[in-house]
Amino acid sequence: MNYEQIELDIVNRLSVLSAANVTVVPMPEVQGEYKRPVGTGMRISVMYKSSDFDKSISTSSIVQKEIISVEIVLQASKLRGANGLYRLQEAVKKRLIGYMPTDCKKIYALENGYTDWRDNVWTHTFSVACETVTVEDPDISEEVLITNIMFDEPLIIN
Repeated sequence: MNYEQIELDIVNRLSVLSAANVTVVPMPEVQGEYKRPVGTGMRISVMYKSSDFDKSISTSSIVQKEIISVEIVLQASKLRGANGLYRLQEAVKKRLIGYMPTDCKKIYALENGYTDWRDNVWTHTFSVACETVTVEDPDISEEVLITNIMFDEPLIIN
């Protein structure tokens, strides 16, 4: 499963919100790339969080259901009204619930709520999940190949 692709699919799905002064990005990899929302601006950061796996559903190959969790971190200077975090949460929920990222089933909600309030920026986290199937990748190069066949008696072909 390509977790980076799922992040990008969600970022692209939410990018329509940029028209409302919302910055939508994958979670930065280093602190220096992180920028807090300023004034009436809002920010959405998307990050793969974790996966849970069911037992294999196949008797030969490993085939497992994978439940992928993604965190949507929402930030704004206001909670209520225009440019408020509550309205942003509703917009994000409407855009994501039922959306299908690449190679996954539909996204569903897990949890939504307050995370932090610091330096006049409210932070809430919206946790979502989707399911996919993880299948073993058979490596043919490690299989034992027959290189020599020996018979106790001569082989007669008519």
